[in-house]
Amino acid sequence: MTTRSKCAVWLLIAFISGAAVGVAVSRFLQTDSLTQQTNFDRLQPSQKVVEEMTQILNQCKPSRTFSDENAFADWLSNYLREHSDYRIETRPSTEFGKPDILVDNTLAIELKNELTEKGEQDRCVGQCIGYAQGWYTMLVLLDTPRRDRERLDTLLNRPGLEEIPIFELSSGNP
Repeated sequence: MTTRSKCAVWLLIAFISGAAVGVAVSRFLQTDSLTQQTNFDRLQPSQKVVEEMTQILNQCKPSRTFSDENAFADWLSNYLREHSDYRIETRPSTEFGKPDILVDNTLAIELKNELTEKGEQDRCVGQCIGYAQGWYTMLVLLDTPRRDRERLDTLLNRPGLEEIPIFELSSGNP
């Protein structure tokens, strides 16, 4: 074997070894980033989706009261379908829970109707934590008194949860 051939073999071995190490490091870093519990960009929606849903929710003014959260979810899902071109799912069962509304499988919307009980507020925070593991999450409150909204805001003011925007809607019927 000539010197030139030996050099070519060593270069090939070095290249293959380097590629193998690079793949191993890459896999390790990907695994580590997927296991972080507070990673909010796992299925991050585009800025356009967030902006459009924010604008629609800011302009939303329900003209009636709702008998329960499911009736509110059905109404708001239809409203979002009428005002956007995104795929809107109502109460889909997923690995991260069952959000009230899921927009393009990237944005979860949790709804609460007259959220006044402490236990329900705690449950709401738990739901938001679960949804935030897989999607960007928004919270929509209907007919919730200011003091209860402020308590919920305090609960959500924890590392990783402060990014969850809260929208307050009123049915206009006290």
